[in-house]
Formats: sequence, C-alpha cells, structure tokens
Amino acid sequence: MVATDPLRLGLHLVWVYARTDAAIPPLDAVRNQVRQRYLNERRERAFKTELARLRASYDVRRADSDVTRPVSDYFEKTT
Repeated sequence: MVATDPLRLGLHLVWVYARTDAAIPPLDAVRNQVRQRYLNERRERAFKTELARLRASYDVRRADSDVTRPVSDYFEKTT
C-alpha cells in the first residue's frame, strides 16, 4: 500500500533530543564485514563465470527437431 496523502496514516510527532553527526567507522571496526562481503561477491562472480562457461559448452536438441540451440538460450540472461 502506498500512501499518497502524508496525513492518511495519521499525524506523528517526534521529539529530537540529541543529534549526532554521521561518521565513517574506522576500517578496524568493519574489517570482517568488508572481508566477508568481498569474498561473497568474488565467489558469486566465479560461480556465474563457470556456469556461463559450462552452458556455452553444451547444445540442447529436441528429439522432434533438427534445430540446435546453445543451453544458454534456455536460461534467463542476468547481469
């Protein structure tokens, strides 16, 4: 549900009692999270590359047709 009228869901009052400037945390505080994300992205890239290589090496043929198509034609293209 998307509310187009800001008062449609009621009026909300907020008391701001303190304000802190945004800051970038030091690398030591987020090093493990950054490392894990990097490794996950690297693993996913390697998987997609290998899957594309495997798909390109196979042909799919229907028993009732002479048409040959690469396996990759049967899968959704994602980037």
